[in-house]
Amino acid sequence: MVVLFYVYLILVFLMSSLYLTGTFNSIGSIAISGMILLIFPMLLLRKNNNFKFPIFTTLLMYLFLFVAGISALKNGDINLMLNGIVIFSLFLAAVVILPSINFTNKVVYNALFWSHVPLTVIPLLLYGINTNPYRGIFYNPNAFGSIAATMSIALSAVFLFKLEQYFLKTDKKQSFKNIAFDFSLLLVLLFLVVLSGSRTSLLAVIFCLIFGLMIVSLRLIKYHRFGSLLKTVISTALLGVITFLIIKLTPFYDYLYFNIIYKFERKLTNGDVLDTRGSVWEQTLNQSTLFGNGSNYFLTATEVGAHNTFVGLLGEFGWVPTLLFVLVLIIFTFKGIKYAISDINDMYRYLPLISLTGFVLLSMGEGMMFKLIMLIAFFSAGTIFQKHKQEQIIEKHVFNPVIKRKRKRLVWR
Repeated sequence: MVVLFYVYLILVFLMSSLYLTGTFNSIGSIAISGMILLIFPMLLLRKNNNFKFPIFTTLLMYLFLFVAGISALKNGDINLMLNGIVIFSLFLAAVVILPSINFTNKVVYNALFWSHVPLTVIPLLLYGINTNPYRGIFYNPNAFGSIAATMSIALSAVFLFKLEQYFLKTDKKQSFKNIAFDFSLLLVLLFLVVLSGSRTSLLAVIFCLIFGLMIVSLRLIKYHRFGSLLKTVISTALLGVITFLIIKLTPFYDYLYFNIIYKFERKLTNGDVLDTRGSVWEQTLNQSTLFGNGSNYFLTATEVGAHNTFVGLLGEFGWVPTLLFVLVLIIFTFKGIKYAISDINDMYRYLPLISLTGFVLLSMGEGMMFKLIMLIAFFSAGTIFQKHKQEQIIEKHVFNPVIKRKRKRLVWR
């Protein structure tokens, strides 16, 4: 039964990205919605369905669904109601249903790469870098960039954990091999992001890495490992130098300059770094209402997409549903922070927080609703809501990073 739900997760991730291809784009929204909703009939195959609901967060999502219905009635738009149902169903699948059958972040991580390595590697092997910016099988380079960025963000979460363990544990030889291997893969994925020419994706990955290194540093400070902290800073600087040399001494730099840096320069010269996004966001804010303007708002009023997940919600659903959605993300984030700084010995401990950060950052420049990064963020956050399950699945640290000195007793003779 667990294998069936594993396959389900792989298919959900796969459909979210096939939606971004020319072949499946016309039926993509129906396919991803259908895959998310498929979780409910699948429950009929299980004999014991005992779920634990996070009360406050679930209440917020019920309120979101209710006000989404109000937005649908106000605008006479059934699509708003359907979209609200799918978002609510995604929450139930990610936070309530899958964690109840012992799904951990290892499953989420593996499902991501099992589903997307073929989508990225096979076209490269068959056709090479045949466009510039590169877009693979997707309908535009930004779509490919967001997927490569999502894979980079997920890998960086594991890379950061191994980096932390390198300084807190004694088995450094094996850990160093793992770090070197993951760092190499991370560079390859960063190269794919650069090939796409997606500025938002590249900045999101870089910021997630910096943010993750800050969390690792705070944990070292927490355990008074100031020597390890200094080693972390030096190691990070060395990795930065190595990365710089690789960029400068290989064709990587040419792609970086023409696909990313030159685009920034050109947009800055034209006085529009945001590439018309700013005017769309300003218009949406000026025309925003409590319960939105309908699912066709950006087609009729602005004639271009929102290029921002939250602005998209605001324009279509309105202020009330958007604020409720943001509040749920804030709760996810606090849970992710608490989990990231905990002593649970989970190699994927940073995944919920880093993927949520990536989702927010990518959402600043592109619409990420039901895209891969949103699914990773929701499913990874969902696994840490079920504390009673996590305690059964994941071992606690078998060591204490803080070495306490024994006090000497004075014996009077």
